[in-house]
Amino acid sequence: MDWFKALGLNEKQQRLYLFVLEYGASTASQLAHGLGEQRTNIYLLAEELEAQGLVERDDTQPVVRFAATNPGRLQQLLAGRQQALTTSAAQLRKALPDLQGMYQLSSPKPGFAYFEGLKGYAAALEDMIRSKKEVCVFAASDVSRARPDAWDILQNKLAKRAHAKVGTRILFETALKQDTDIPSRERQRMKVRFWGDKAFEGEVAIYGPTVVLTTYDEKLVSLVIKNPAIAATMQTIFDTAWLATGKPSSR
Repeated sequence: MDWFKALGLNEKQQRLYLFVLEYGASTASQLAHGLGEQRTNIYLLAEELEAQGLVERDDTQPVVRFAATNPGRLQQLLAGRQQALTTSAAQLRKALPDLQGMYQLSSPKPGFAYFEGLKGYAAALEDMIRSKKEVCVFAASDVSRARPDAWDILQNKLAKRAHAKVGTRILFETALKQDTDIPSRERQRMKVRFWGDKAFEGEVAIYGPTVVLTTYDEKLVSLVIKNPAIAATMQTIFDTAWLATGKPSSR
């Protein structure tokens, strides 16, 4: 009976249930004899079926007996499992993009990963640390105000990156020159320069064969692209902009 398996009942549980359903209330000895099982196993099986509401225990007699409950309980159990599966399927659909993103981050093969939220954002920053490659960044403006929760994660990962001796070069928009603490950045193994008159609404990070695009909006989207050609192109653009600034700015 395959529908028994759908309820999560193993073969021994099925046999015990069908036995008491057919023969009525039975003692552990009768069940052991009828099913060819040890009495200790009978008690364990009966307790498991009791927990699911398929068997009930009668303690009113000198010897404990076990009886089947109304078979309608089977339908209730099946409906409950179907509802649980529907809920699990919905949860999986929601989690699947992040799971696929995590898989792509850990894969050496070219591809891309799409994340929404803090978990994926943190995963992308952690991947930069694991890569051991210099990270070059067109930095988004005013992250601390737009997404203070992401800002806290970023500061933690930058400190961890510096501890791992992974270098970082950052290009900020020129307007941020008076607001950027360059000595503090340098202590974190960061080199900072300023380029362009327009604010960077999004952020681009390049490291090794990987490019990460981040938008600090309500969704906090992180798009990770693992592709050597694309990364090389973005690296060339970054290096060109970096050289165009001349010497590092100071306050």
